[in-house]
Amino acid sequence: MKKKVIITGSGNGIGYEIAKEFLNMGHHVLAISRDVSKLLKLKNRPFGICIPLEMDLTQKSSYKKIEKILLEWMFVDILINNAGLLVKKNFDKLKDQDIYYSYEVNIFVPIKMIQLVKPYMGKKSHIVNIGSMGGIPNTKKFPGLSIYSSSKAALSNLTEVIAEEFKEEKNGPSVNCLALGAVQSKMLKDAFPCLYDSSISSKKMAQYIYSFSIEGNTFFNGKTIPISSKN
Repeated sequence: MKKKVIITGSGNGIGYEIAKEFLNMGHHVLAISRDVSKLLKLKNRPFGICIPLEMDLTQKSSYKKIEKILLEWMFVDILINNAGLLVKKNFDKLKDQDIYYSYEVNIFVPIKMIQLVKPYMGKKSHIVNIGSMGGIPNTKKFPGLSIYSSSKAALSNLTEVIAEEFKEEKNGPSVNCLALGAVQSKMLKDAFPCLYDSSISSKKMAQYIYSFSIEGNTFFNGKTIPISSKN
């Protein structure tokens, strides 16, 4: 059955690969990004239907564009909060803008998206928040990533709490968080330009996220699940 899927941060990297996976399997995808130049090429895919939507999710006025599509769709099966921002700076050198913008993208935007989309979801719908291993307590931490890791920790905690709330509702969707480890992507290169390589490609991770988004809510709800290479 074709599903209606919303993916934020889908212009590049993992988000772009996730959109491709859903389209290749014939689903309808609302692909949100500040730059849709790559996404425009997906509009001609022979199977699924891609709606590229260029917008900055930190701007409240932009949400009217999403709401218009929601009114046309009437129902959403999957919301993937993939948009993220990584600022790498030592704690003492962080500026207010670094802190506020990081939390805006990594936690406030997912909150806004869930509030907007949830009324169009049902009991079998699935919200997937893309977190980070850095946001899980007692995992390896790296200097310079205090704001990124702490904002992802907030996303993980949000997932667990709202899942409990939604359980009490007749049509409340499932909510889970995938805490990603190192993935070969632009974000990884920005964080560790000379030190870190990953055996997991963006495409391979996207395939996992696709499968989890489709079936994961059958087995999990309110969970933060670490996804990291053994290597």
